[in-house]
Amino acid sequence: MPKAPTEKVIDRVHHVYHLVVSAGCTTTATIEDALGLSHSMAYYALQLLKNNKMVVEVVLGKHAVWCVDEETAKRSIEELKSEVRRLLCNNGRIRYTTPKRVLELIESDKYARKVFSKHVSLGRPKRGKYKPTTLAFVDSVLRELFGEPKFQRHGERPVYFVTC
Repeated sequence: MPKAPTEKVIDRVHHVYHLVVSAGCTTTATIEDALGLSHSMAYYALQLLKNNKMVVEVVLGKHAVWCVDEETAKRSIEELKSEVRRLLCNNGRIRYTTPKRVLELIESDKYARKVFSKHVSLGRPKRGKYKPTTLAFVDSVLRELFGEPKFQRHGERPVYFVTC
């Protein structure tokens, strides 16, 4: 039979819950950094909260976004989608885009950078390339907005047709 969570784990769960409530929506990586936890420790605490229906998990790309409730999760995802749509539709009427191009637009826009940095790391750590998980996150936002990519050959980046 499984054992009950220890006092240390219960205390960790309270801290994690406080972080999620104060942020509205946050990612596992943000909780790891804030509390100095390993991925497994943070994920276990979040799973306990999810099992007790205290938080909601939304998966975008390879990132799990944890929110206080369904409504907050929907609002957060809609905010991400509206920022991408604003950047693409108001920026010279772009017809086709890739996740990398969207990340470049996000980095150049102060408000969009603020919105996305709540969920993913926008820095370019090695050789000026974006992290694969960040590209996957933006790719999933683009899929939510525009459906499946218009073009994608095996092993190549997806190209989306922008509809404004």
